[in-house]
Amino acid sequence: KIGEQVIGQYGFQVEDFMPDRIKTTLTTDKDVYYGGDQIQISVNGVYLFGPACAGNAVSGHITIESDVFKPKKWEDYDFDSHLRTFTPMQIDLPSDKLDNMGNHIYTYQLSQNLRPPASLKMLISGTVYEDGGRAVSGYKAVAAHPYNIYLGLQRITHGHSKINEPVAVNAVAVNGAGNIVALDTGWVKFYQIVYQNIVKRDSYGIYRYMSEESEQPVDSAFVSIRDTTAMVTFTPRNYGAYRVRFTSPRTDHATATDFYVSGWGYAAWSMAKPDRIELELDKKLYTAGQSARVLVKAPFSGKLLVTVEKEKVLDIKTYTLDSNTAQIDIPVKKEYAPNAYITCTLIKSANSLERFSPARAFGMVSLPVDNTDMKITMDIDAPNVMKPQEKVDIKIKTNLTKGTKLTVAAVDQGILQLTGFKTPDPFDFFFGKRRPALVPYDIYSMVFPNVKPGESNLAPGGSAAFDAARKRHLNPLNARRVKPVALWSGIVSVDAEGIAHVVFDVPQFNGKLTVMAVAFNESKCGSATDEITVRDKIVIQESLPRFIAPGDKINTPVVVFNNLGQADSISVTMKIDGAARLISKPTVRLYIPDNGKGIANFSFEASNKPGKAHFEMTATNGVEKSKEKVEMANRPGQPLLTLHGSGTVTAESSATITLPSHWVEGTAEYDLKLSSLPALKVAGGIQYLLTYPYGCLEQTTSHVFPLLYFNDLARVVQPEIFGGKGQEYFVAEGIQKISGMQLSSGAFEYWPGTGWVCRWSTIYATHFLIEARKAGYQVNDKVYDKAIDYLQEIVKEPTNEAEHGVSRIYTAYVLAKAGKLDKSIINELKKLNMVVIPVYSRFQLAAAAALTTGLDDAIALMPTEVQPQKYAPENGGNFDSDIRANAIILDVLTEIQPNHPSIPILLKQVTDDICVNRWYTTQSNAFALMAMGKFLRTQGTPEYTGTIEINGKMFRSFDTKDFHVNSGELGGSPITIKIRGKGNCYYYWQASGVSTEKAVNEFDNKLEVRRRYLDINGQPADLSRIHLGQQLVAEVSIVATYQDLSYVIINDMLPAGFEIENPRLATSGRLPWLPANDWKVSYMDIRDDRVLLFSDLWARQKQTYHYLIRVISAGEFSIPPVAAECMYDPTIASAASSGQVIIGDGE
Repeated sequence: KIGEQVIGQYGFQVEDFMPDRIKTTLTTDKDVYYGGDQIQISVNGVYLFGPACAGNAVSGHITIESDVFKPKKWEDYDFDSHLRTFTPMQIDLPSDKLDNMGNHIYTYQLSQNLRPPASLKMLISGTVYEDGGRAVSGYKAVAAHPYNIYLGLQRITHGHSKINEPVAVNAVAVNGAGNIVALDTGWVKFYQIVYQNIVKRDSYGIYRYMSEESEQPVDSAFVSIRDTTAMVTFTPRNYGAYRVRFTSPRTDHATATDFYVSGWGYAAWSMAKPDRIELELDKKLYTAGQSARVLVKAPFSGKLLVTVEKEKVLDIKTYTLDSNTAQIDIPVKKEYAPNAYITCTLIKSANSLERFSPARAFGMVSLPVDNTDMKITMDIDAPNVMKPQEKVDIKIKTNLTKGTKLTVAAVDQGILQLTGFKTPDPFDFFFGKRRPALVPYDIYSMVFPNVKPGESNLAPGGSAAFDAARKRHLNPLNARRVKPVALWSGIVSVDAEGIAHVVFDVPQFNGKLTVMAVAFNESKCGSATDEITVRDKIVIQESLPRFIAPGDKINTPVVVFNNLGQADSISVTMKIDGAARLISKPTVRLYIPDNGKGIANFSFEASNKPGKAHFEMTATNGVEKSKEKVEMANRPGQPLLTLHGSGTVTAESSATITLPSHWVEGTAEYDLKLSSLPALKVAGGIQYLLTYPYGCLEQTTSHVFPLLYFNDLARVVQPEIFGGKGQEYFVAEGIQKISGMQLSSGAFEYWPGTGWVCRWSTIYATHFLIEARKAGYQVNDKVYDKAIDYLQEIVKEPTNEAEHGVSRIYTAYVLAKAGKLDKSIINELKKLNMVVIPVYSRFQLAAAAALTTGLDDAIALMPTEVQPQKYAPENGGNFDSDIRANAIILDVLTEIQPNHPSIPILLKQVTDDICVNRWYTTQSNAFALMAMGKFLRTQGTPEYTGTIEINGKMFRSFDTKDFHVNSGELGGSPITIKIRGKGNCYYYWQASGVSTEKAVNEFDNKLEVRRRYLDINGQPADLSRIHLGQQLVAEVSIVATYQDLSYVIINDMLPAGFEIENPRLATSGRLPWLPANDWKVSYMDIRDDRVLLFSDLWARQKQTYHYLIRVISAGEFSIPPVAAECMYDPTIASAASSGQVIIGDGE
């Protein structure tokens, strides 16, 4: 930044990773192949510290898929055969071993019988495996031509053609390189496309009209092609769609293109690009002082405006084009460097305008100007090979002295190749080709509306709550498994000879350092790169997993390389401290040939208590000694867990609770909330309700319904207006207006005079009329009875749970309020599938039962778990929202269980939503105010004081004001809550953390999350027969079983023998069959031991996500459960799919 102005920025991703230790290179003998060719694929593996990967396992894969054939000079031609499709082919190359030089050659015969629409592309991969199972892949894409001759068609006229006017097409035959091929015989056929409308039975068994396309031949012509294209014309006699096909007995390839013949008012225009000017330069690069000759190819004649521009217009000139070609000479100036843009705008004469054809054309070309004098030349002098834990002096020489500064970085090449990172090139950045800085203005854009991009509910970049939730779901043990080697010099000045020295302390590390130097002064810059191989005389390469989990048993190889210059006997020792113990012999003796390798195998077991484990591996021949140290987390085997509870305290009955404390240190969080009554603060009071009801049926009902409880609200919210009767007038007016909207059926029309009925709104209006009559208001008997009769009809209708079950239950509830519900209806509604019925509807059914079949029946129907709902509102339908749902649940509990401990929680949620303006619809508003009014009607004014004791000792005191405490002292000890005075004190507690218990707790609460492991063919993997180096696919599925959910976190923890193949890294493996329609999550966080997925869920819609895994450690491992929870209501959660996996050393 300069002040507040941002002058540059750079984005980067922060993720866990393991640096590569191998470089895999894949080459092919050619870049282009034809059907029948044999493809030779060479795979080479080299350890980054020098030696070849001799004897290492190797595998390969080829994906063949259809490609668009668009050779140069023929971009405007269509070469695709629209009648052909091609299913991608997946070819596994057999697993094998690299030779002593680290090479392996695969051969693959490309079939002569492939018949795609046009050309093919092949993505070839080769994967080299470490002895411990980790793998590094190399990739190359090549072109494949199944046809020796491609046929192409180009329409000379574009747009809609006219009846009885010729349509011209060009035909061409080319080879894979785009060169014209002589063709003695070709056949161009014209067809009119006819659509037949027939009645067919669809997959649902319903008969529908369907259109089937057929082609009727109307004309044809033979063509022969020599050294140019052939033109064919056809004059259509009828309106409609037409197709041109081009075939030849010389090739199996064929192509087609379509056009349309319209009626009056349309005209075709000539040329493929009628509003484009093509500009060609006579040179690829110019120097200042030269003249650039520009060839202008225009679609028509007219007035030509030519500019030379960069950040502003530098030069401008006008020409008159009498024909459609011209040559223009432009003097090249130094200020044009590194490039300027020549633009040409051509305006057609008003006398030459044609209807529906362009009146202007535009073209642009970059004018490159040599500026190599702005580049600083640099040379890096560094040793080719060095030992770790030594200093290295790097000398950088430049061709400049005064004022030149530079910076040097030395980075592990295994890190750089993960993302394909290259040495920064400041010369290309500052002095390379620039994109156009000026935007050509066109008024056409003014006729298109702006489209606002979709926005996610999640804010992964800036939400503090999101960040806090994400961090709580990560591994609580912060072990430094990887110590990346990335050294930086800071800014260094060159001396009088243009030389600078940079000294680095190289840590314990075996691999290759890429040295990157960047130099700059006030006007010039440059860069250079070099490599340093770092290796011990004896190199240790551990293959430990990234983490372990309690009880895991791991077999791990330690690979030792001999660079002593002679064969020797080497002792390899492993030592473990902390949360793991060695269960094999601590020392293995190996005899290793010169430039060879040996493998020492060790076994260890993770302790049952999570913590950090420290590994130390040494290798010595008695003279030379090497050492490697690794810090690793023994990660808890359980995901984050949230437990909760609630209750009621009175002066006569105290409460004693003990919050769980079996959490991993540093992960516990405790909350205790006490309330007599959540504060009710409605902005501006409630006097705004005293206005005339207006609008549709839903708006009118919502306006007057809360007025039935106006005085109950006023007593607490706005006492100064308590006892007034102004609301009675508006309730009476509302009854009259609603009555006037009743139809002969007994239903109420949604808008006056339309006759349209919204079923939910009719039930809602009838609900109001019943409550109003109970409150003493006059409701016309005829209106009332007809409304009841209508509800009696719809409550008996057969139910589709997902669509009508909700409204049918609401109908039953309203009829029960009127005393008009038959008991048999309750018994019938009990049979509904409650999994697809929203929570609030289940409470309405319970209330209906309480009024009809008894309280015991009602309590049995209510969900055992009562928590505030959180989900996005409906814009129509039943007008559902989480606010209305919470209000309905509060309303029902107030009626049938007035001392339920969840009542204050629900009431607080409803009143909190007032403060944040979340009342989405008038109906949400109405239900919320009604529920608040009913609750307040049942309550006296609480007056008490109380104490909280922990272990019998005074902790805090409180009164009727809301009380909230979060403290570590709450965990593990008896907490006693007592009050003195009158009223109820409601308490709610929540405890969360990562459990230390080894036993897995699996459960589903309004969420169901599952995970399974598949093999590379997509079949369920046998987890008792997994082997090192194997690729697996994790399939995670989730469904919200009750309602839409926002801000859901999936925490998929891995077993310790697995490692994620990060798709964002260049050398990771790939599986082409992974579904393209996978669930699109809002955010994904990839870690050493888990994947976190964040998104919203629609109710009862299963979502599935896949990601790739590599097996990197042998042994016996526990599979932790996959877990999910709602970020802002962690009691909505699920954990499942735990188990065991056994991984063998080989296949």
